[in-house]
Parts: sequence; C-alpha cells; structure tokens
Amino acid sequence: GVYLGAGATGVAEGARVYFGVPASELTLGQGAMLAGLPARPSDYTPVRDPEAAARRRDYVLDQMVALGWASADEAEAARAEPLMRR
Repeated sequence: GVYLGAGATGVAEGARVYFGVPASELTLGQGAMLAGLPARPSDYTPVRDPEAAARRRDYVLDQMVALGWASADEAEAARAEPLMRR
C-alpha cells in the first residue's frame, strides 16, 4: 500500500486514522485529502501542516472538477469539510 502519513498505509487505514471511518464512508473532501497525500505525505498531512493539507486537498478538488468527476458545487461543499476528525 501507499504511505499516507501519520503512520497510515493504504486508503482503508488512512480513512481510519484521519477520519475514523471505513473507506466506503469517505466524503468527497475526505477522499480528496487522502488522494493528495501520496505526493508528499510528510508535508501534506493535516497533522503536521493543516494549511498545506488544505491547499493540496483543494488542488485535488479543482482537478476533479476540471475532469468532470465532481461539480463545482460539490467541490465547494467539500472544501468546507474538516481536514480530519477532531
């Protein structure tokens, strides 16, 4: 599996570590945050740098909109989601 920072390897473990949910229950924003981590997991983890994590998540959401995988309204709602469980 791919390392996602915070000791998480793979999407299922990333969903549990960052959000406390199974991967099947990830929201769009949560999935986008996890999708942005493999590029530089130590730099983009919200544990270490929430601002960098938000920028990376938003970049992934922008790409999803550009590719037609999400609407602009869905991406906007996803940007309002917390970066990880509190």
